[in-house]
Amino acid sequence: MSKKRLGPTIDKNKDGLNDEKKLTNSVPKRKWDQEVDEKMNDVENGEEMEDGENSDEMEDVENAEDMEDVENAEETESSFLDTFYGLSSESSMERSQAAHMLLDYCLIGSTANLKDATYTLRRLLSSLCSGKTAARQGYASTLTSFLKVSHKHGILENIKNSEGGDSILSFVRELLLESTSTKQCDPEKNGEKKGSEEQDNTKQRDSKKSGKKKGKKKGSEEPDNTKQGDTEKNVKKKGSEERDNQLGRLFGILSVIRSGILFPKDDTCEIDQIKNVSSGFVSDLISLYNNYEWMREPAAYAIIHLIDFFYALSSEKGASEIVRYLVSEVVVPNMLCPVSLEDYTMEQLAVALNIQAQSKDHGITLPKKLKTAFLCKSTMPIIAKSLSATSSVPQPRIHMVWDVILCSFLTTSTGTNAKSSKDKIQTRILRKELPGCKDTASDVVESLFEHVIVDILLGVEQESGISPSMHERRELALSLVEVLCGREYYSPKGSPFRIQIDGYLLKASILKPVIVQNLFIDAITISKEGQHASFLKTMSLSVLEFIVSSSEVFSDGLGRRLACAEAFLSCDPRFDSRTKSLTCNALLYFDDVETITPDLLKMWEEYADFLIKQIFSTSSKNNTHSEGSASYEAIGYVNLIYNLAKRILRSSQNIKHDIIMRMIQKILSFFFVGAFFDCSEMKDVSDVGLEAAMVMKKSLTGKDILFPHAIRIVVAARFYSLLADFAMTSSLHNSSPNEKKGKSAKNSLLLELLIGYSKDWKKLEIQGCKRMGEKNDVEDEEEAVGLVTKQQEAAIEKKGDLSEGLHCFKIGCATLNSILSLHLLRCGYADEMVENEEMNLDEEDDLEIREFIFDLGSAQNALMVELELLEKGDEDEDEEQSENALSTFARVCGGILSSQFNDCGESRGASSKLLREAVKMVWSNALALCAEYKGKMRQYDNSLRMILLELIGVDSEESEPEEEDDENSSVDSENTDDSDENDDGVFAIAAASGLDVEDRDEFSEKGKDVDVDMIGEKDDDVNLDNEELQTMLMEDISDGEEVEHHAGADAALAQLIKLKQDARKAGQQARERVALSNHTRCILLFEIILRQADSHSLSSDFLSGIFLPLLRTRRRLEKAVMKGAVGQTTINEKRVMVEKLTSLMQTKLFKIKTYPEINEQEFSKLVPNVMNEIQEADSDEHLECSSSTLIVFCKMARSKNSITCLSTAYSSLVNEWATKRTTIKTNIFENLMQQQLSIAKVLLVSPLCQASGDARNNFLKSECFRLLSILLSLNKMNPESSASETCEMGDKVVRKNYNLFAKSLLEAIKNDEMRKGKRVRELLKTIEKFIDYIDRKAGEEATLNDIMKALVAEIISLKSASESSGVTSVCDSLTLKINEYISKSQARIIKDNKVVETQQVKKKKKKKKGKKK
Repeated sequence: MSKKRLGPTIDKNKDGLNDEKKLTNSVPKRKWDQEVDEKMNDVENGEEMEDGENSDEMEDVENAEDMEDVENAEETESSFLDTFYGLSSESSMERSQAAHMLLDYCLIGSTANLKDATYTLRRLLSSLCSGKTAARQGYASTLTSFLKVSHKHGILENIKNSEGGDSILSFVRELLLESTSTKQCDPEKNGEKKGSEEQDNTKQRDSKKSGKKKGKKKGSEEPDNTKQGDTEKNVKKKGSEERDNQLGRLFGILSVIRSGILFPKDDTCEIDQIKNVSSGFVSDLISLYNNYEWMREPAAYAIIHLIDFFYALSSEKGASEIVRYLVSEVVVPNMLCPVSLEDYTMEQLAVALNIQAQSKDHGITLPKKLKTAFLCKSTMPIIAKSLSATSSVPQPRIHMVWDVILCSFLTTSTGTNAKSSKDKIQTRILRKELPGCKDTASDVVESLFEHVIVDILLGVEQESGISPSMHERRELALSLVEVLCGREYYSPKGSPFRIQIDGYLLKASILKPVIVQNLFIDAITISKEGQHASFLKTMSLSVLEFIVSSSEVFSDGLGRRLACAEAFLSCDPRFDSRTKSLTCNALLYFDDVETITPDLLKMWEEYADFLIKQIFSTSSKNNTHSEGSASYEAIGYVNLIYNLAKRILRSSQNIKHDIIMRMIQKILSFFFVGAFFDCSEMKDVSDVGLEAAMVMKKSLTGKDILFPHAIRIVVAARFYSLLADFAMTSSLHNSSPNEKKGKSAKNSLLLELLIGYSKDWKKLEIQGCKRMGEKNDVEDEEEAVGLVTKQQEAAIEKKGDLSEGLHCFKIGCATLNSILSLHLLRCGYADEMVENEEMNLDEEDDLEIREFIFDLGSAQNALMVELELLEKGDEDEDEEQSENALSTFARVCGGILSSQFNDCGESRGASSKLLREAVKMVWSNALALCAEYKGKMRQYDNSLRMILLELIGVDSEESEPEEEDDENSSVDSENTDDSDENDDGVFAIAAASGLDVEDRDEFSEKGKDVDVDMIGEKDDDVNLDNEELQTMLMEDISDGEEVEHHAGADAALAQLIKLKQDARKAGQQARERVALSNHTRCILLFEIILRQADSHSLSSDFLSGIFLPLLRTRRRLEKAVMKGAVGQTTINEKRVMVEKLTSLMQTKLFKIKTYPEINEQEFSKLVPNVMNEIQEADSDEHLECSSSTLIVFCKMARSKNSITCLSTAYSSLVNEWATKRTTIKTNIFENLMQQQLSIAKVLLVSPLCQASGDARNNFLKSECFRLLSILLSLNKMNPESSASETCEMGDKVVRKNYNLFAKSLLEAIKNDEMRKGKRVRELLKTIEKFIDYIDRKAGEEATLNDIMKALVAEIISLKSASESSGVTSVCDSLTLKINEYISKSQARIIKDNKVVETQQVKKKKKKKKGKKK
């Protein structure tokens, strides 16, 4: 039977065969060696094989009648031998295939025979000693399968009978010992025996001396297991051969154990025989353990494997008896002999713990020595050092003692993971009762991590917190943490498993802060370079990634997520930023919003409680972190809880409304109380609204009854920021349960929240809480707060006859005033040194806030009264020029946006954003309310326009600005009058002394921060102190007395002047920066009007008075930005203002659907000014804004005079663009063509035709023709009706300019430069568009035909001169079209002439008739 060849082809001259021969010659020659040699010689020489027990296959070969059968037999035999080489292949697949073929050939298939089976068994055993790459793995696994199959089919019994032996087990053991013996034959004295057989009197060695004299002592020699008939001299092998044989024996014993022949189910072997053979194997392994230190762990593992084999069969007859015998009579006396636990090696401890665990699981009685606890809280300090020594085992493998502790001793199996049917990894949990120990598994784990990992592996000293441990120890600690966190562990003892530990133990013991700090934060942020440091960092990041990804594997996924996140954040609230990962964020939040379940919301609530507790527990610590702040850690937790609230708001679409409100109110209440109130003297109450105050009182005890000032500032800032985020969450307001009740119900959600805090404010003060910071104007404040309360009550209760718009307006006003009243609260002061100064500033802010509260209430009432009068028809028409109520309301809103307290301090957070949202709400509601009275109210008049322009810093009457050279010329002139009167005298003295004050390049630009006392330090040559300088400056000079010149005084005076100038300049820039910021905020009012107002309600006066001031202000600011120095403090504010103005114009002002008509007089003034802006534009952005404004004017032009004015403007633009070097670009004309085609024809056809001949270069001429072609090809894009007046006007202008158009085309095509490249294509394209246009709309054909004929001649000339096939094709097409047009035109001319002649003849006849009469 032919077999498939595996592995390389065997050749006797190849190295592979030589290696095999060397392997067979490495043991003494015996009968089976001679048989192997004879068999191999027979195969090589092709001779017939003779044997007393030949198989059927051998007989077929003997009796073969032709050479083909003989060759097949030889090939089969050679294939069988080749498979042995495949067993040592590095490929596991190749080894598996070779083993399958080998077993099929000698045991299962039709070629099976006893001779080959015997040969295979011996060769497998001897090859276990091979040092080839994967030989042991391949031969050991094949030996396991061979023993199992051969024993099952009785072949092993036949081999034993043929070789001789007492029993199968003893035969296999003797054969294994013989094949792996460390003795070898002396070839010179073969047949002589040296003395009697040596007995194995080996004793246990001390663990410290073992291995130092390995192989040299007589006692270390192994017993001679040769047969009595052998007469060879035994000589101990040396070096690598001895090591290979010892490893081969270990692999052989493991193969015998795994084959299952030690306990056959058919009971063919007696129990005593099994005891003897098994105890012999255990003794062999103990011998390996005692004699070779490097074999300790493998030998101990093999002992555990052998004992576990019988433990697994404890339910079978005799198995429990065997295991008790092995443990009591062999293992304990010979291996577990140390008296003290301190003398146990880790291998001995592993064997003892495994026996304890297995005995408990299978109910087998332990010997007395093993009934004591080896691993418990009391013994942990004793064995901790030995356990930590296992860190020398290289990663990723860990010592077998940890395998026993984790897999057997501490945990028990629960079956495969039930959460995923595809997940076949076993899940293990902690034992309820530990073997031989009264401690719980949780206590042992906690003690293990405390004594082994924290104290030794990490080497953390409790006082200093320094971690001097080596990377290897950290790697072991990290591996243990990873396994106990649930990493899949592939144990050599069985199938892979993962350990499931509850979240409390994870947080309290495994991921305690000291472990997280050393294994994650320090390991990842380590600055040292090297292989170990890099590996440790990579390993730490991998563990963090696993912890995040594995949470869903376990049934308590969310609980584990929260426990791990709390563990990391308990160590450092900025864990993610420190480790540069998103670990905590990924644990707590999900990217998929659909995963927000009730369980997740519950986890978030628990997380919020944890953060609040952490803030309380860390706020009193003297925590000096890298930032140097005493409250740095607590601030981190404040930011975390704020981020949680923001996440809840972002997910509001997928969360029920009541749940969101409950969670947000809880966090806001904590911020509110913690920032603004002292709860130390609060009474005990059970009010739900005061829950946060009660928690604070109970949590903060001792001296630190309050949050430190640094924390209160951050908490206050987060309070305002979260309120702003709540106000901006549109999805939250849309999901309100009152959604069906209209817009007012949605707007009232924020107001309800603010009303709650107003009530809590009163309750807290009633219950004894004190507000932070003292107040001197309590009465005024109470009056303002009382007004706010009245507004809240009026807004929250809607009367039946109240309109929706008016109700929304009341809600907006009440909301804005409620937010203003919250700004009256303070978070206290840092110390008494700055208290007075800050109190003065706070009092100024409070005064301004109270004024705005009253002003807003008055403006609200005024607007409502005016609307009520309009409703009744009692409008006062005599006061057309007075400021209406809406204008007053706009002034109040703008004042709030640009107020001083709106500049966010460190305790205000995003209060400016909150105020902005509130102003946006109330202003929108006010405009919507006024829109209900359309036609009755002067809504958008000049007074409102002037107020709005003033609020954004634009002068409505601003004239053309003069050229400004100074970069700071934009500063208001009023800011230059702030210097002292004595400054004039100083500058006069400087002028009299001949100093050049302007030449001060050597002085610092930050002179405002320099004290006068520093003058002497800046110039070493100046030796004049302050008193002397002051005396000289103030000293009277008598008449006629000569002024003494003092060089030091000159330099000092110049520096003093420089300080004065820098201080004034700094003050001016500071004021300008504030003003620019305020102007930027007020643009919001303009944006809302242009977005919300009806285009028909915007008057021409209102719009026309906006364009030019905005353009001029934008250009002025942009010029200041372009010229401004890098260090100028107002550059950023000016740049932002420019961007805001640009956005206002491009997205709002230029997007109005319908523009009103402007009167001709106003139009004639605006157009030249806008033209000037186009010509003076310094950037493309300003040029686009200016040109867009001119296009808007085209839309607003209704009369012929206005169009004429525009025509003049665009003619000058085209002429300047074509003939001068200017900033004007073609997109100005293209935009007009795309938006207003008919007007573009009127305005651009004639100037472009003229420019095509007058342009200063050929490129511009080509651009002229491209633009003309666009004018002629955009008819389909024209949104206007063809019958409209402007459309007819545009076509009329084109017809009027036919001859000019055609002449410009003719002159261009004659130009040699225009015949080149792309230019000629643009020209031909324009000619084609022109022909199509004049063919549809005939004009002055009599004079045009002559030009067209000349044009045909030039096109023909161009065709003959051009080498481009595309150009020639276009020329042919144009020639045909022009000729067709000429023929049609001539026919029309003839027809028209005939008509004219006929009419003339009729007239003549009439005249003749009249004469005759």
